[in-house]
Amino acid sequence: MALAGAVSVTFPMHRGYIPQEGGLASMDGHCRPFDEQASGTVFGHGAGIVLLKRLDDAIADGDQVLAVIRGFA
Repeated sequence: MALAGAVSVTFPMHRGYIPQEGGLASMDGHCRPFDEQASGTVFGHGAGIVLLKRLDDAIADGDQVLAVIRGFA
């Protein structure tokens, strides 16, 4: 097993942006993934982590498998 993760923290926290039509930043300050009214993203902080485990071991342990990595480079 292996843990893989990342954290994004921006400092200083007082940061703004000027949205531009067709740009990456949201025109109205809201992030609406998979929505027809989406106009871009907003910048913020976040963290994520995943547990990587061999498929045979996960099945044998009765784990819930959400994704399978079929190859690597």
